[in-house]
Amino acid sequence: MRGASGDWSFFPAREATGAFWGEWDELNRRLWAGHPFLDRRFVEPLLDYWGTGDEQIVACRGGEGLVAAAILVRRRPGFWQTFLPAQTQMAPVLVGEYAVAREMLAAIQDPAVAIDFLCQDPRYSPFAPGEDRKEMLGVPYAVTMAVNLDGGFQEYSEGRSRKLRQNIGKYRRRAEALGGSPELRRVSAVTELREAVARYGEIESRGWKGQQGTALNENNAQGKFYAAVMELFGAGGRADVFELWIGGRLAASRLLIGNEGFRIVLKTTYDEEMSEYAPGRLLLYDMLKRLAGLPGPKRVEFYTKATREQLAWATEQRTVFHAGLYRWAALRRVAEVVRGIRRNARAVSEPKGASDGAAD
Repeated sequence: MRGASGDWSFFPAREATGAFWGEWDELNRRLWAGHPFLDRRFVEPLLDYWGTGDEQIVACRGGEGLVAAAILVRRRPGFWQTFLPAQTQMAPVLVGEYAVAREMLAAIQDPAVAIDFLCQDPRYSPFAPGEDRKEMLGVPYAVTMAVNLDGGFQEYSEGRSRKLRQNIGKYRRRAEALGGSPELRRVSAVTELREAVARYGEIESRGWKGQQGTALNENNAQGKFYAAVMELFGAGGRADVFELWIGGRLAASRLLIGNEGFRIVLKTTYDEEMSEYAPGRLLLYDMLKRLAGLPGPKRVEFYTKATREQLAWATEQRTVFHAGLYRWAALRRVAEVVRGIRRNARAVSEPKGASDGAAD
C-alpha cells in the first residue's frame, strides 16, 4: 500500500532479516535516540523467547528508508494490538507522528478497524493523552518513575525525605551488627554477565516467585532471555548487574541495560530470608551512589508500577498509558461507552486497580 509517508508492507515477524533489524535500529536512533526497549538487542530476544509465530510486522519505507514500524498480533478479526510479553514495559512501536499511526491502521491487511498501542511512554510516543484526537482512546495504565543524578549523589540524597535517609542508616547498622558490612559489587564484563544472571535466578527462585513457578533460573526461558539480552548489551558496554553482598552472601541483585542517555532497571530481587536488612533498599541506595560517580548516563528509568514508597526515591514520575486507535471516530465513542460499562461492573465485582485494554 502507498501512503503519504511511503510504501507500507505487512509480513510475519519471523521473516524479518538482519538488514531489516539494522533499519529498525537506525529508525529507533532517529526517533527516540536508541531507546533500549526498542533496540533490536532487546526486541529480537523478545520474539525468540516469547513470540508464538503469529506476530506481524507492519512497516513503512519512504525517501529516507524505514520511517515507521511496529510488531502486532491479532486479537480477533479487525482488532490488533502491539506485541507485549510480560518481560517488557514498552511495546515495540517506532512511530513518530500521529498521522503516520493512522496510516499504519489503514495499511494492515486484515483489514483492521482498531489497534491497541499498549504501554505508551509519553516521552517516546506519538499519542498524547489530552489532545483532541477523535479516533483515539487513551487509558492510563501505570505511574512509572525515574531518578536523575546530574547534580551528584549528595544533591540527590538531600532531596529525599528525612525518613528515607534515616531508614537507610537503620538498615545498614542492622546489617553491620548482624550480618557484616554490606558490599556493593558491579558486574559489567560481558564474560561475567551470564553467571551474574544465574546468581540472580538463584535468590529469586528461593522466594515467592519460586513457589509460584515464575522465577528466573538459568535453565528456563526467563533466564535464557535475560542472559541473552544482558550479553548483547554488555558487548557494547551497556549492561550492568549490581549486587549487594552481606556477610559473604548475595542479598540482592538488579539487572540494568542502557544507552548513551539513561539506564533501565530490568529486574530486581532480594533474598527474602534477609529481609530484616531491607537489602533491596540498601542496594538501590548504594547503586545510585555508585552510578552518580561513574562516567556515562546519570538518569535511571524504572518502568514499574510505582508505589508511594518507591516514588519517594524518584525525581520524576509520569503515566504510561494504552492508546486505542480506531478507524472511525464513531467506533471510538462506542468503545469508550463499552469500557465505561465494564469499569462500573468491575467496580462491584473486582478489587480496585483492575484495568482493561483500550481497543475493545
